[in-house]
Amino acid sequence: MNTFEPWHTLLPESVQQLIQVIGWADTVRLIQHFGGITLPMPMGATCIGLAALDALSELMGEDTTKKLADFYGGAPLYVPRCDLAMRRARDKAINDKNDATPFLESGIYLT
Repeated sequence: MNTFEPWHTLLPESVQQLIQVIGWADTVRLIQHFGGITLPMPMGATCIGLAALDALSELMGEDTTKKLADFYGGAPLYVPRCDLAMRRARDKAINDKNDATPFLESGIYLT
């Protein structure tokens, strides 16, 4: 189970679709870099389209960019920010890192 799975219901349908297309890790990276932005997703049929895909592939990698272009090519792709789900996942990671279990096992209780 990945860290964000408990909050999948907080993710917009478009993000759940992105996860199916490019996988979880690449979707998170896309959101972190482009959240709140509409990306033109060219098909790569023109010089300008190829240049745009090349620029995206520098950040996302060629394989991921190809998957995005194949699925969304020719249509704009809005990348939601997913603030609530990202905050919940961040908070869980912090809580896991600072787990209070050793204190509870030793009889020390934080109040």
